[in-house]
Amino acid sequence: MKKIGLIFLFFYTTANAQHVRLPDGVTIDTFPHYSEGLFRYQLKKNNQVIAMIEPATWHNNDTRQVTIATSFAASFYLGQLQKDTFNTVNKSLTWLAEVIEAYLTPVGIQKWQRLKTQPPKVALKYPWDWDYKLGRYNAIFMSKAQTDNKLVLRSTGKNEVVQIIRTPNTGNLTLEQVIKMSSKMNPAINSQPQNLKDTMVGGKIFKTTEHYFMEQMHQRHFWYADANEIIYIGINLFREEQIRYPAVVGEIINSIKW
Repeated sequence: MKKIGLIFLFFYTTANAQHVRLPDGVTIDTFPHYSEGLFRYQLKKNNQVIAMIEPATWHNNDTRQVTIATSFAASFYLGQLQKDTFNTVNKSLTWLAEVIEAYLTPVGIQKWQRLKTQPPKVALKYPWDWDYKLGRYNAIFMSKAQTDNKLVLRSTGKNEVVQIIRTPNTGNLTLEQVIKMSSKMNPAINSQPQNLKDTMVGGKIFKTTEHYFMEQMHQRHFWYADANEIIYIGINLFREEQIRYPAVVGEIINSIKW
């Protein structure tokens, strides 16, 4: 009878969980918990676990002689960790579905910060809840920069979404040489002339291309070179960020002033 009760409880809780509409592309798997009669639930997107529901408290006083959960902890892992506790799986799943839907909705930024750095000399705007870091990167483009030449913008999840390198052209490189160097460092870049387009950024004309890296990350590259300097802009968006941030990145690029 105990085994029958466990099987019934498994199908009952799983069936009820499936009544909640999940965001597109999100699936749910059910697994036995470490205490007999309890179950945990993993929510996945693109084969990545993005959320979890698991028993938080339970008791063993049920007449079917199986362990009964009295509350569930729901956790969402993308971006900043979000957690809450509910008394049923369905309430946990309903909350998670709303949190996931909100996270995967394209972001509209209402509040921006202005940033002006020198060096590297660049002015732009970026979302108020992002941050940035500066650094010196001399292992690229034969640069011999003596000061910072790199600016990185990081999202709320600390992913490096935008990278800008503005560095002296001490190697006297042509634009074509700069692009070829990038292609050697990142073989996923297809730098054939038919794949390169002209794009105006801050009054300068850049060559640009885009591609997917390891089928996970959408990358865009912008190159500029003259006798004095080399400028490289790199955009890196993971799968969920490709939904959330394209318009945000577009505004950042459009705000750049050299």
